[in-house]
Amino acid sequence: MIAGVLATLLALPIAGVPASAADNPPELVSVEVSSDRLDVSGGSADVVALVHLRDDEGLPDLIRSNSSDNHVVVLADRDGRLPEIPWIIWPEMRRVSGTPQDGVWRTDVVTVSPAWSGTYRVRQVVIWGDTMEPTVLPVQDGPTITLTGGERWYAAPVRTPIRIVTGDETYRPQARIINSVTGAPVGGARVAETSIWNDWTGHAFVTGPAPGTAADGTGLWTSPLTYQVTGELGERRQLVYARRGGRGYSQQGVGCYDVTVKMQASSSYPSGPIGAGQPLTVTGHVWPAPQIWGTGAPVWLQRDTGGGVWATVAAVEPRTNGRYTVTWTPPARGTYSLRVRVPGGGSAEPCRVQTVGTALAAGRVIVR
Repeated sequence: MIAGVLATLLALPIAGVPASAADNPPELVSVEVSSDRLDVSGGSADVVALVHLRDDEGLPDLIRSNSSDNHVVVLADRDGRLPEIPWIIWPEMRRVSGTPQDGVWRTDVVTVSPAWSGTYRVRQVVIWGDTMEPTVLPVQDGPTITLTGGERWYAAPVRTPIRIVTGDETYRPQARIINSVTGAPVGGARVAETSIWNDWTGHAFVTGPAPGTAADGTGLWTSPLTYQVTGELGERRQLVYARRGGRGYSQQGVGCYDVTVKMQASSSYPSGPIGAGQPLTVTGHVWPAPQIWGTGAPVWLQRDTGGGVWATVAAVEPRTNGRYTVTWTPPARGTYSLRVRVPGGGSAEPCRVQTVGTALAAGRVIVR
Protein backbone atom coordinates (compact mmCIF):
# COMPACT_ATOMS: atom_id res chain seq x y z
CA MET A 1 0.00 0.00 0.00
CA ILE A 2 1.18 3.54 -0.70
CA ALA A 3 0.92 5.60 2.48
CA GLY A 4 -0.90 8.90 2.36
CA VAL A 5 -2.34 8.14 -1.04
CA LEU A 6 -3.47 11.04 -3.21
CA ALA A 7 -4.88 10.67 -6.69
CA THR A 8 -5.90 12.74 -9.65
CA LEU A 9 -7.87 11.48 -12.62
CA LEU A 10 -7.13 13.31 -15.83
CA ALA A 11 -9.11 13.50 -19.04
CA LEU A 12 -6.92 15.03 -21.71
CA PRO A 13 -7.52 16.04 -25.32
CA ILE A 14 -6.70 13.24 -27.72
CA ALA A 15 -2.92 13.18 -27.47
CA GLY A 16 -0.26 10.91 -26.04
CA VAL A 17 0.63 11.42 -22.40
CA PRO A 18 3.81 9.91 -20.91
CA ALA A 19 3.28 7.68 -17.89
CA SER A 20 5.42 6.34 -15.11
CA ALA A 21 4.85 3.47 -12.67
CA ALA A 22 5.82 2.75 -9.08
CA ASP A 23 6.62 -0.63 -7.54
CA ASN A 24 3.53 -2.71 -6.74
CA PRO A 25 1.01 -0.09 -7.82
CA PRO A 26 -2.72 -0.55 -7.36
CA GLU A 27 -4.48 -2.25 -10.25
CA LEU A 28 -6.68 -0.03 -12.36
CA VAL A 29 -9.56 -2.25 -13.44
CA SER A 30 -11.72 0.21 -15.35
CA VAL A 31 -12.83 3.82 -15.75
CA GLU A 32 -16.29 4.99 -16.79
CA VAL A 33 -17.67 8.51 -17.33
CA SER A 34 -21.22 9.66 -16.64
CA SER A 35 -21.73 10.68 -20.26
CA ASP A 36 -19.65 10.41 -23.40
CA ARG A 37 -21.40 13.37 -25.02
CA LEU A 38 -22.42 16.60 -23.31
CA ASP A 39 -24.33 19.57 -24.70
CA VAL A 40 -22.91 22.79 -23.31
CA SER A 41 -25.05 25.14 -25.39
CA GLY A 42 -26.89 26.14 -22.23
CA GLY A 43 -23.66 27.33 -20.66
CA SER A 44 -22.47 24.33 -18.65
CA ALA A 45 -22.73 20.61 -17.97
CA ASP A 46 -21.52 18.29 -15.22
CA VAL A 47 -19.44 15.15 -15.60
CA VAL A 48 -18.17 12.55 -13.14
CA ALA A 49 -16.09 9.39 -13.46
CA LEU A 50 -16.20 5.97 -11.76
CA VAL A 51 -12.83 4.34 -11.13
CA HIS A 52 -12.51 0.65 -10.24
CA LEU A 53 -9.28 -0.01 -8.28
CA ARG A 54 -7.73 -3.03 -6.56
CA ASP A 55 -4.97 -2.98 -3.98
CA ASP A 56 -3.97 -5.86 -1.66
CA GLU A 57 -3.43 -3.58 1.33
CA GLY A 58 -6.38 -1.33 0.60
CA LEU A 59 -6.82 2.27 -0.44
CA PRO A 60 -8.36 5.17 1.52
CA ASP A 61 -12.04 5.90 1.09
CA LEU A 62 -11.14 9.44 0.03
CA ILE A 63 -8.38 9.76 -2.55
CA ARG A 64 -7.43 13.37 -3.11
CA SER A 65 -4.77 15.42 -4.86
CA ASN A 66 -3.17 18.21 -2.89
CA SER A 67 -1.28 19.49 -5.91
CA SER A 68 -2.48 22.29 -8.17
CA ASP A 69 0.40 22.36 -10.61
CA ASN A 70 1.51 18.79 -11.17
CA HIS A 71 0.49 16.94 -14.31
CA VAL A 72 -0.75 20.14 -15.85
CA VAL A 73 0.20 20.67 -19.48
CA VAL A 74 -0.53 23.61 -21.75
CA LEU A 75 -1.50 22.49 -25.24
CA ALA A 76 -2.12 24.49 -28.36
CA ASP A 77 -5.57 24.90 -29.81
CA ARG A 78 -6.58 22.74 -32.74
CA ASP A 79 -5.21 25.18 -35.28
CA GLY A 80 -1.95 25.56 -33.38
CA ARG A 81 -2.56 29.21 -32.48
CA LEU A 82 -5.22 29.67 -29.88
CA PRO A 83 -4.89 28.89 -26.19
CA GLU A 84 -7.36 26.27 -25.09
CA ILE A 85 -8.61 24.46 -22.04
CA PRO A 86 -6.32 21.44 -22.29
CA TRP A 87 -7.85 19.03 -19.82
CA ILE A 88 -10.65 17.95 -17.59
CA ILE A 89 -9.31 17.24 -14.12
CA TRP A 90 -10.99 15.64 -11.16
CA PRO A 91 -9.02 16.51 -8.00
CA GLU A 92 -10.55 13.87 -5.73
CA MET A 93 -12.69 10.72 -5.60
CA ARG A 94 -14.51 8.80 -2.85
CA ARG A 95 -15.26 5.09 -2.58
CA VAL A 96 -18.94 4.40 -3.26
CA SER A 97 -18.99 0.59 -3.38
CA GLY A 98 -16.88 -2.50 -2.71
CA THR A 99 -14.01 -2.63 -0.26
CA PRO A 100 -10.74 -0.72 0.17
CA GLN A 101 -9.03 -3.71 -1.47
CA ASP A 102 -11.46 -3.96 -4.41
CA GLY A 103 -13.82 -1.05 -4.86
CA VAL A 104 -15.24 1.69 -7.03
CA TRP A 105 -14.39 5.32 -6.40
CA ARG A 106 -16.59 8.15 -7.70
CA THR A 107 -14.96 11.45 -8.58
CA ASP A 108 -16.35 14.78 -7.53
CA VAL A 109 -18.47 16.66 -10.05
CA VAL A 110 -16.63 18.75 -12.60
CA THR A 111 -18.54 21.51 -14.37
CA VAL A 112 -17.52 22.17 -17.95
CA SER A 113 -18.61 24.98 -20.27
CA PRO A 114 -18.25 26.01 -23.93
CA ALA A 115 -14.60 26.84 -23.21
CA TRP A 116 -13.99 23.09 -23.05
CA SER A 117 -15.63 22.34 -26.41
CA GLY A 118 -14.00 19.35 -28.08
CA THR A 119 -13.21 15.72 -27.43
CA TYR A 120 -11.24 14.46 -24.44
CA ARG A 121 -10.07 10.99 -23.53
CA VAL A 122 -9.39 9.73 -20.01
CA ARG A 123 -5.69 8.87 -20.03
CA GLN A 124 -4.46 8.25 -16.53
CA VAL A 125 -5.09 7.99 -12.82
CA VAL A 126 -2.30 9.56 -10.78
CA ILE A 127 -1.65 8.32 -7.24
CA TRP A 128 0.62 10.25 -4.90
CA GLY A 129 2.62 8.85 -1.99
CA ASP A 130 4.27 10.50 1.00
CA THR A 131 7.39 11.17 -1.07
CA MET A 132 5.27 13.10 -3.59
CA GLU A 133 6.58 10.79 -6.29
CA PRO A 134 3.50 9.97 -8.36
CA THR A 135 2.40 6.59 -9.53
CA VAL A 136 0.71 6.95 -12.89
CA LEU A 137 -1.79 4.28 -13.85
CA PRO A 138 -2.32 4.46 -17.62
CA VAL A 139 -5.87 4.06 -18.88
CA GLN A 140 -5.81 1.89 -21.96
CA ASP A 141 -8.44 2.91 -24.52
CA GLY A 142 -10.06 5.17 -21.94
CA PRO A 143 -13.55 6.58 -22.43
CA THR A 144 -14.01 9.80 -24.36
CA ILE A 145 -16.05 12.88 -23.52
CA THR A 146 -17.24 15.12 -26.36
CA LEU A 147 -18.56 18.58 -25.53
CA THR A 148 -20.79 20.06 -28.22
CA GLY A 149 -23.20 22.92 -28.83
CA GLY A 150 -21.11 25.74 -27.43
CA GLU A 151 -19.23 28.56 -29.09
CA ARG A 152 -15.68 28.93 -27.88
CA TRP A 153 -14.33 32.44 -27.59
CA TYR A 154 -10.77 33.50 -27.07
CA ALA A 155 -8.87 36.63 -26.15
CA ALA A 156 -6.45 37.49 -28.95
CA PRO A 157 -3.69 39.70 -27.50
CA VAL A 158 -3.37 43.22 -28.88
CA ARG A 159 0.37 43.62 -29.10
CA THR A 160 1.31 47.25 -28.59
CA PRO A 161 5.12 47.37 -28.43
CA ILE A 162 6.51 48.65 -25.14
CA ARG A 163 9.66 50.79 -25.13
CA ILE A 164 11.77 49.96 -22.09
CA VAL A 165 14.63 52.20 -20.97
CA THR A 166 14.67 52.47 -17.18
CA GLY A 167 12.57 49.45 -16.26
CA ASP A 168 10.05 51.67 -14.50
CA GLU A 169 7.70 51.75 -17.48
CA THR A 170 4.19 50.36 -17.09
CA TYR A 171 1.63 48.77 -19.37
CA ARG A 172 -1.99 47.60 -19.43
CA PRO A 173 -2.78 44.36 -21.30
CA GLN A 174 -5.34 44.50 -24.09
CA ALA A 175 -7.08 41.76 -26.04
CA ARG A 176 -9.73 41.39 -28.72
CA ILE A 177 -12.44 38.87 -27.81
CA ILE A 178 -13.12 36.66 -30.84
CA ASN A 179 -15.74 34.00 -31.51
CA SER A 180 -13.67 31.05 -32.77
CA VAL A 181 -16.66 29.65 -34.69
CA THR A 182 -17.56 32.78 -36.68
CA GLY A 183 -14.33 34.74 -36.39
CA ALA A 184 -16.32 37.80 -35.36
CA PRO A 185 -15.45 40.03 -32.39
CA VAL A 186 -17.65 39.68 -29.31
CA GLY A 187 -18.75 42.98 -27.81
CA GLY A 188 -19.53 43.14 -24.12
CA ALA A 189 -17.86 39.85 -23.16
CA ARG A 190 -16.69 39.72 -19.55
CA VAL A 191 -13.00 39.10 -18.95
CA ALA A 192 -11.39 38.09 -15.66
CA GLU A 193 -7.64 38.31 -15.36
CA THR A 194 -5.26 35.96 -13.60
CA SER A 195 -1.54 35.29 -13.44
CA ILE A 196 -2.11 31.66 -12.44
CA TRP A 197 -1.89 29.83 -15.71
CA ASN A 198 -4.08 26.89 -14.71
CA ASP A 199 -6.64 29.04 -12.90
CA TRP A 200 -9.45 28.17 -15.31
CA THR A 201 -10.22 24.93 -13.45
CA GLY A 202 -13.25 25.36 -11.22
CA HIS A 203 -14.37 28.59 -12.92
CA ALA A 204 -16.63 27.16 -15.62
CA PHE A 205 -19.77 28.82 -14.32
CA VAL A 206 -19.87 31.89 -12.08
CA THR A 207 -22.90 33.07 -10.16
CA GLY A 208 -23.27 36.30 -8.28
CA PRO A 209 -21.37 39.44 -9.32
CA ALA A 210 -20.18 39.66 -12.90
CA PRO A 211 -16.61 38.42 -13.28
CA GLY A 212 -13.88 40.80 -14.36
CA THR A 213 -14.54 43.73 -16.66
CA ALA A 214 -16.36 44.04 -19.97
CA ALA A 215 -14.97 44.39 -23.47
CA ASP A 216 -16.30 47.33 -25.45
CA GLY A 217 -18.74 47.07 -28.34
CA THR A 218 -15.96 46.10 -30.76
CA GLY A 219 -14.73 43.29 -28.54
CA LEU A 220 -11.69 45.24 -27.33
CA TRP A 221 -10.85 44.57 -23.70
CA THR A 222 -8.40 46.65 -21.68
CA SER A 223 -7.14 45.43 -18.35
CA PRO A 224 -8.10 47.68 -15.43
CA LEU A 225 -4.74 46.83 -13.89
CA THR A 226 -1.42 48.53 -14.59
CA TYR A 227 1.77 46.49 -14.48
CA GLN A 228 5.39 47.54 -14.19
CA VAL A 229 7.50 45.96 -16.90
CA THR A 230 10.45 44.90 -14.76
CA GLY A 231 9.78 41.47 -13.36
CA GLU A 232 6.20 41.50 -14.60
CA LEU A 233 6.55 40.57 -18.25
CA GLY A 234 5.32 37.08 -17.50
CA GLU A 235 2.22 35.51 -18.85
CA ARG A 236 -1.17 37.07 -18.16
CA ARG A 237 -4.17 34.84 -18.73
CA GLN A 238 -7.70 35.97 -19.42
CA LEU A 239 -10.84 33.97 -18.62
CA VAL A 240 -13.66 34.96 -20.98
CA TYR A 241 -17.30 34.77 -19.90
CA ALA A 242 -20.75 35.11 -21.46
CA ARG A 243 -23.84 36.15 -19.56
CA ARG A 244 -26.52 33.49 -19.17
CA GLY A 245 -29.45 35.66 -18.11
CA GLY A 246 -30.12 35.51 -14.40
CA ARG A 247 -28.27 32.20 -14.01
CA GLY A 248 -24.81 33.71 -14.06
CA TYR A 249 -21.85 33.62 -16.44
CA SER A 250 -20.42 30.68 -18.35
CA GLN A 251 -16.78 30.49 -19.27
CA GLN A 252 -16.57 30.61 -23.06
CA GLY A 253 -12.82 30.51 -23.47
CA VAL A 254 -9.44 31.69 -22.38
CA GLY A 255 -6.73 33.96 -23.64
CA CYS A 256 -3.11 34.52 -22.90
CA TYR A 257 -1.24 37.79 -22.95
CA ASP A 258 2.46 38.41 -23.02
CA VAL A 259 4.16 41.62 -23.95
CA THR A 260 5.85 42.85 -27.09
CA VAL A 261 9.00 44.87 -26.44
CA LYS A 262 10.29 47.40 -28.95
CA MET A 263 14.09 47.32 -29.19
CA GLN A 264 15.88 50.67 -29.53
CA ALA A 265 19.48 51.58 -30.30
CA SER A 266 21.93 54.37 -31.06
CA SER A 267 25.11 54.31 -33.14
CA SER A 268 28.22 56.40 -33.70
CA TYR A 269 30.55 56.06 -36.71
CA PRO A 270 34.05 57.47 -37.33
CA SER A 271 33.83 61.19 -38.03
CA GLY A 272 36.30 61.10 -40.92
CA PRO A 273 37.86 58.73 -43.45
CA ILE A 274 39.83 55.68 -42.35
CA GLY A 275 42.82 54.09 -44.00
CA ALA A 276 42.64 51.02 -46.19
CA GLY A 277 43.05 47.81 -44.20
CA GLN A 278 42.18 49.50 -40.92
CA PRO A 279 39.33 48.25 -38.75
CA LEU A 280 36.17 50.32 -38.54
CA THR A 281 34.68 50.73 -35.06
CA VAL A 282 31.03 51.56 -34.39
CA THR A 283 29.78 52.20 -30.87
CA GLY A 284 26.37 52.79 -29.37
CA HIS A 285 23.72 51.69 -26.93
CA VAL A 286 20.84 49.20 -26.99
CA TRP A 287 17.61 49.59 -25.00
CA PRO A 288 16.44 47.80 -22.96
CA ALA A 289 19.85 46.95 -21.55
CA PRO A 290 20.31 43.31 -20.53
CA GLN A 291 20.57 44.31 -16.88
CA ILE A 292 17.12 45.97 -17.13
CA TRP A 293 15.25 43.33 -19.09
CA GLY A 294 16.00 40.14 -20.93
CA THR A 295 19.32 38.81 -22.07
CA GLY A 296 19.98 41.43 -24.73
CA ALA A 297 19.52 41.15 -28.46
CA PRO A 298 22.54 40.93 -30.78
CA VAL A 299 23.74 44.01 -32.61
CA TRP A 300 24.30 43.57 -36.33
CA LEU A 301 26.48 45.85 -38.42
CA GLN A 302 25.13 45.69 -41.95
CA ARG A 303 26.40 46.87 -45.31
CA ASP A 304 24.21 48.08 -48.17
CA THR A 305 25.02 45.79 -51.11
CA GLY A 306 22.51 47.45 -53.45
CA GLY A 307 18.97 46.76 -54.50
CA GLY A 308 17.67 47.14 -50.96
CA VAL A 309 19.77 44.24 -49.69
CA TRP A 310 21.66 44.59 -46.42
CA ALA A 311 24.36 42.05 -45.60
CA THR A 312 25.51 41.51 -42.02
CA VAL A 313 29.27 41.98 -41.85
CA ALA A 314 29.77 41.84 -38.06
CA ALA A 315 27.77 41.07 -34.94
CA VAL A 316 28.26 41.52 -31.21
CA GLU A 317 26.31 41.06 -27.97
CA PRO A 318 25.74 44.25 -25.97
CA ARG A 319 27.26 44.55 -22.52
CA THR A 320 25.01 44.32 -19.46
CA ASN A 321 24.61 48.11 -19.41
CA GLY A 322 23.49 48.11 -23.05
CA ARG A 323 26.67 49.57 -24.52
CA TYR A 324 28.21 47.84 -27.51
CA THR A 325 31.31 48.08 -29.71
CA VAL A 326 31.40 46.35 -33.05
CA THR A 327 34.34 46.30 -35.47
CA TRP A 328 34.71 45.44 -39.13
CA THR A 329 37.52 45.82 -41.65
CA PRO A 330 36.27 47.03 -45.06
CA PRO A 331 37.67 44.85 -47.88
CA ALA A 332 38.75 47.73 -50.18
CA ARG A 333 38.85 51.48 -50.66
CA GLY A 334 35.57 53.21 -51.36
CA THR A 335 32.47 54.63 -49.71
CA TYR A 336 30.36 52.29 -47.63
CA SER A 337 26.77 52.73 -46.53
CA LEU A 338 26.39 50.99 -43.16
CA ARG A 339 23.65 50.62 -40.60
CA VAL A 340 23.15 49.09 -37.17
CA ARG A 341 20.26 46.69 -36.75
CA VAL A 342 18.93 45.03 -33.60
CA PRO A 343 16.71 42.12 -34.69
CA GLY A 344 13.46 41.15 -33.06
CA GLY A 345 12.78 37.70 -31.73
CA GLY A 346 10.44 35.44 -29.84
CA SER A 347 7.11 34.12 -30.99
CA ALA A 348 4.07 35.98 -32.26
CA GLU A 349 1.86 33.29 -30.69
CA PRO A 350 -0.12 33.96 -27.50
CA CYS A 351 1.73 33.40 -24.21
CA ARG A 352 5.10 34.27 -25.70
CA VAL A 353 7.24 37.36 -25.19
CA GLN A 354 8.02 38.97 -28.52
CA THR A 355 10.55 41.66 -29.38
CA VAL A 356 10.28 44.02 -32.33
CA GLY A 357 13.62 44.90 -33.84
CA THR A 358 14.93 48.24 -35.01
CA ALA A 359 17.14 49.36 -37.89
CA LEU A 360 18.91 52.71 -37.60
CA ALA A 361 19.43 55.18 -40.40
CA ALA A 362 22.47 54.41 -42.53
CA GLY A 363 25.80 56.13 -42.02
CA ARG A 364 28.52 56.65 -44.66
CA VAL A 365 32.13 55.71 -44.10
CA ILE A 366 34.94 56.54 -46.54
CA VAL A 367 37.96 54.26 -46.85
CA ARG A 368 41.06 55.76 -48.54
